[in-house]
Amino acid sequence: EDKIRDPRSGDWSHSPYADAERLAGIVAWYYEKDGMPPMMIRSGDTLQNPVTGEMVHVVRSASETEGEYVLVDVRVEPDGFVAAAHIHPYQTEVFEILEGEVGFKAGGKTIIAGPGEKVVVKPGTAHRFWNNGESAARFRCEVRPALQGLLARSSALGCEEDIYNYY
Repeated sequence: EDKIRDPRSGDWSHSPYADAERLAGIVAWYYEKDGMPPMMIRSGDTLQNPVTGEMVHVVRSASETEGEYVLVDVRVEPDGFVAAAHIHPYQTEVFEILEGEVGFKAGGKTIIAGPGEKVVVKPGTAHRFWNNGESAARFRCEVRPALQGLLARSSALGCEEDIYNYY
């Protein structure tokens, strides 16, 4: 069973899913100690990274779903890609392709998906995506659980400030 150590108290958590708020508090503590004020993401917010060609529009925030999930629409320009391969240790991510063709590398496998297809990335699986076509690609992405309050650097999306990401 995975354990998470709270650097503030030294305590260990044996249930990351049941203790999502505490995990968020741990991450928030790291940001606060460095003097980085967070900003809350809300439904309707849009984040854009002109370097990677990604635009993320928040459809449902964690606060609206009581932490059950977060739902975003993502547009990826031709030759666009997620900034880096990454892992969500305790969350399942479901990508539903709406337009275009999206390539994924997940768990060592390459997947090319088109409109109407879904790609499921299970917790702890390293993954990344890219636009595999000639035109803009769009997909809807659901992340469960939302881990409400989890901080993430928005610099990955080219923003100046840090944000409450709810991923």
